[in-house]
Amino acid sequence: MALLEQICDAIQRLGVEVRQDAGYFRGGVCRLWGKKQVLFLNKNHRIEKRIQVALQALRELDNEKIYLAPSIRELLQRKPG
Repeated sequence: MALLEQICDAIQRLGVEVRQDAGYFRGGVCRLWGKKQVLFLNKNHRIEKRIQVALQALRELDNEKIYLAPSIRELLQRKPG
């Protein structure tokens, strides 16, 4: 399973919908109608950028309550950027 796919799977297990669309936006998690959380990833961005956005979203979520592969936990501990 590819890295981005693994990260998105973890985010979905936390109850956040993941959408990958093309457009003029940076990406990130937002709350729709005050309830549902959605992570938007921009298909126009390089894969590295989409991984960064998804990792940042996972950092902001309560990721301690789900299993994450050690390699993903290691990436989460690295300083963003």
